[in-house]
Amino acid sequence: MLNVPIIENRFFAKKAGKYSQRDGYVTNLYNNTNTNGEKIKGGRLQLRYLASEELELLLNFDGFENSKEPRAETILNDGRYENPRELSHDEDGFDYLDLYSSALTINYSLLNGHNLKSISSFRLNQNWNRSDYDFTSDPYLTAEWTDTTRQF
Repeated sequence: MLNVPIIENRFFAKKAGKYSQRDGYVTNLYNNTNTNGEKIKGGRLQLRYLASEELELLLNFDGFENSKEPRAETILNDGRYENPRELSHDEDGFDYLDLYSSALTINYSLLNGHNLKSISSFRLNQNWNRSDYDFTSDPYLTAEWTDTTRQF
């Protein structure tokens, strides 16, 4: 995390981030690939501006991206294979989740000790998924779906 003043006692910035990646540890015998990998990226940026003794502005941005291949419930070995880290699926599948948000908070202190506060925000959620639900190398049951949500 990085937390620094841009203009002393007036304008501040804070930044944080995360990144991790894991290779797959399950072998798909159908196409001889490793599966069940995961990648996570995320971050936050916050800006704070003290315009005067009465007025404060706070701006936030957040982002998170997670990709898994395939979804965890498809990595179940039902005993057909000697090695519990082996399976045979005709569809590797994926599960992607992206979350983004921003918010602006304006706080104004009145002379009588009360505050006026305005909060405006936006959030975007996106999810894409494809999975092999028959858990075999036969092309019987594969499902794919997407979902997008926007909130103001």
